[in-house]
Amino acid sequence: APAFRKPDEPEPPPFRCRTRDTSRVMPRGTVKAPAFVATLTTLTDEIGDGLYCNRMGISAGQCRSAWLGLCDFIFNVLKKNKGVSLTGLGSFAVGQCDDVMRGAVATKRAPVFMLHEKFAAISQNKGRYFLKAPATHVRVNALALAAKCKMHKSAVTHILKEVLAAIATRLKEGQPVDVDFTFARLSNVSGRVEMSFNQSFLNDYGIAAEEQPPNTRGRFLATSPSSVRRPLTSKITGTTPSLETAAEARAAAACPFTAAAAAA
Repeated sequence: APAFRKPDEPEPPPFRCRTRDTSRVMPRGTVKAPAFVATLTTLTDEIGDGLYCNRMGISAGQCRSAWLGLCDFIFNVLKKNKGVSLTGLGSFAVGQCDDVMRGAVATKRAPVFMLHEKFAAISQNKGRYFLKAPATHVRVNALALAAKCKMHKSAVTHILKEVLAAIATRLKEGQPVDVDFTFARLSNVSGRVEMSFNQSFLNDYGIAAEEQPPNTRGRFLATSPSSVRRPLTSKITGTTPSLETAAEARAAAACPFTAAAAAA
């Protein structure tokens, strides 16, 4: 008998068959296309084609000029042993640091870069130097950058904000990034986010590229020299199962009790 509903009972929703969503399923044998590496050129080209730059008549070359002006400003500030904070990305600093490669015993004045706290969950390649005390940071002088780039102050501020936001977004999403700071390079192409300073810049602080970490393994673990050859253990012999069977047969034939039992 059909089921009847009460007058005040709402009508049940129609039955819908759940189907599998195949829009995200890749067919077998297909290879996912590699992601393009975001560089300074690609980022500035993307920002130059944006709504703000089209409305203000700013080209991609002017965007790159603003970025290079920021890099020169950071370079000059670091030469004065001070730091610069980049909104939403991280901060540069120079100060007395602990050398991790030497057991945090030796201290040296060195440049460092620290990512923003929001990137704490992202895999990072930590540097060998860590600041012993907070450094003094200088605010970015947008007016001086605008005069150098021959642009308006608000335009330079907006462009640099978009570039830094684009870099931070790609790092957060795990997309490949390789951005040049003229004296350093921020990249995650190898898997981990790393800010590597140019060797010509590190030479000013007396940091040589050929420095190797000291061998501290011998102080904690007893290791034998590689020249010492240990003899093989005596348990290793040249016997085989067939030789073992033949030896047992000869021993049984030589035993008098075994021969008498066989004759009886």
